Amino acid sequence: MNLYDKAHELARALEASEEMRQLLQAKEALAGDEAAAKMVREFLNLQVQAEYHQLLGKEGEFEGAAQLQQLGVLVQNNHVAREYLEAFMRWQRTAADIQKIIGDVLGRGLPETDAQA
Repeated sequence: MNLYDKAHELARALEASEEMRQLLQAKEALAGDEAAAKMVREFLNLQVQAEYHQLLGKEGEFEGAAQLQQLGVLVQNNHVAREYLEAFMRWQRTAADIQKIIGDVLGRGLPETDAQA
């Protein structure tokens, strides 16, 4: 078994997946609606900032929380933006699951750290 061939096979399977098809279809629709695209960009940007503050334990210091909440309502009311974000989140879950499956195997050869012991 050639691992590189299997990696390319996985890449082709990902490309042909329903999750990817839906994401690309939603992305195309989003590209045709500049207002929705701008809304999605702002929402994702604020969401990343909120997650960063949460990781630092400073979620109470995030000044964009109200704006993020308002954008969330606007996104839910815009079918193009909502459908893109739903497809994006499904794809992210799929990608995370696949990365975990592969990462678990790849990590077997690594030395244990103090945190793992």
